[in-house]
Order: sequence, then structure tokens, then C-alpha cells
Amino acid sequence: MKFLDTIKFLIAAIQNSNKLLVIDQVAIKSRFGEDFQTDVYQPINPKKYKGTILFVHGMNKYGNKDPRMMALCKAAALANYRAVAPTYQLIAEYYVDLRSVDEIVDTIKLIAQDKTLSESGKVGIFTASLSGTHSIRAAANVEVASLVTSICSVGICFNPRTTFTNILKTKSHDRYAKYIAIKSLLHMNDELNETLRIGLDLAIDDEFDENGLQRTKQFLLTLTGEAREQLATFIEAVELERDLSTDYQHLIENIHNKMTAAYDMRGLRCYTTLIHSAEDNVLPTLETVLLYQQLKEYGKQATMLITPILEHADFQFKLSYMIDMIKFMNAFYQFFKHI
Repeated sequence: MKFLDTIKFLIAAIQNSNKLLVIDQVAIKSRFGEDFQTDVYQPINPKKYKGTILFVHGMNKYGNKDPRMMALCKAAALANYRAVAPTYQLIAEYYVDLRSVDEIVDTIKLIAQDKTLSESGKVGIFTASLSGTHSIRAAANVEVASLVTSICSVGICFNPRTTFTNILKTKSHDRYAKYIAIKSLLHMNDELNETLRIGLDLAIDDEFDENGLQRTKQFLLTLTGEAREQLATFIEAVELERDLSTDYQHLIENIHNKMTAAYDMRGLRCYTTLIHSAEDNVLPTLETVLLYQQLKEYGKQATMLITPILEHADFQFKLSYMIDMIKFMNAFYQFFKHI
């Protein structure tokens, strides 16, 4: 039966079905007093409810309204799962911040306590990319480890040092990831002033919208002196694909130490499914391999799939990928099997 759920989910996700679903809006409050505006996609046949999945969106300004995330939530509802999709403001504003882990922990607890959201008091988690880093650390937290039964991350940052070094060092056209990395490094080291925040946010949005840094360049024209020079230096370095990893190694080491010291994967109790693009130009596949190896060393149940079907977090399919598609389906089957 769970294999049929997997097939239904993947077909609906690929087709991005337009079937009418009941989508409720609720507010979930964090320990910091903030409300997470949350969309709850109800199972298309409530009598056949299979379980609840928390969807943790990736780093983009749309939060839970990211079309890719919405398509996955709809697909889960069409397979008779309840999809709970909050917007995490720190993540939506492109911050790598340890508070996001606490916010996901709070969300898990509140979902598990609310019988209208999770009848069993348990939850599965689906996430991707840098959000996977926060989500798996949250799932390992002693407060909620027993409440999470299954987690799936498509791409992940396991080792912050190698992740940020790779993003800032590698020559690639993914300038979006480079600007996010710069902003997060400055933020985590208390070096992000308001002018840089605005400028980097505009650069990130410009890259996401692929409009050639028009808004960023207009903002630069309003600046003078040191403020203009500081922002222009970052933009020029990224546009010319310069290696920034050496210059900012001290910032990378600091964020690495903060992130690795705070959480321990040994507390993880759920089944873990790790899926990674074979040609990921943002997060190296080594990140997933290293995490999988550590989970196995700790005796944790886990499945790993490195696949050509994905390009970072985006799906791509060719007829030559038929065998890979079967492996892809099996990985998702393991995720659904344990919800």
C-alpha cells in the first residue's frame, strides 16, 4: 500500500495536479513568540488519512508559497497525507541561523500535540538543501526525536566548512547560492550591517528572478563612500567568479564551529532518507555521503540515493533514466513506509 502511495505522490508532484483541495490557514507560535503562517493541505479523502508530513521550505522569498513546495504538498494530500507547510521567516529571508532549528522543533511539538493536525501524535518531515541541515538537527533534538518517524531531505549541508568553502570557491553560474552564503556568514558573525543586508537581499532576489541585478545596481547608485565600496566589492567578486573562500575562511570556521557544536545526530530516532543530485552545483554530493556514513556508524536506519534525476532540488527526467527512476521511487517508498 505504501508503494502505491509513493507512485501517487510522485505522479501528482510531476504533473502538478490542479485538483481542488481543502487548504486551511493556521498560525503556529514559536518559543520566540512569532507566528508561523501555515498552510495545511487536507487529505483528499479524509477517511483514508495516512499520516502527517511537515514540509520545510527551502531558502527563497516565497516561503511556503514556493510553487515547487506547493506542488509537493498537493501531491501528499492527493495521496491522503496531511501536509503542514509553515513559512519560516529566517529561512525565507535567506539566513542560515541556529534559531531555525529551534523553530522547527517548536513546529514538530505543536503539530504532534494537535489532533486536528496529527491524529497519531507523530510526524514525517520533507525538506531540501540547506533547510535539510536545520530539519535533521531538529529531528535529532531530545524534545521531539520520539515524535518524528521519518525524514527525507533532497540535498543537505552536513559539514558547514566544506559547504560554504565549496560555494564560495567553485566557479559556477549559481550566484544565488553565493550571495546567500555571504549574507549568512556575515550574519552569523555579527558583521551584517543594514546597507549590506539590503544590497545582498536585492542581489539574491535579482538572481532568483534572473533579471540581471537591475535592482541591486540601482541601489548601488544611491550609496556613497565606504558603504558603496563594501557592497560593490562583494558583487564584483561574485560576478567575476573570484575565489572568496580564503578571504572569509575565519568566518567559515566560526559558522562551522557554531553549527557543529550545537547538535548531535546520535539523538536521531527516525528513519532517514537522503537523496542528492549527482551533479549538484550548490551542495556537493559528498555532504550526503558523509552524513549517511555517520548515521550508519551510529547504528541509525537510513537510505541514501545519489541520482542524475535531480538538478540540485529540481526534477529532470529522460528516457535513459528509467532504472534511476525505479531507484528514485524506492527511496521515496522508504520515506513513506515509515510515516
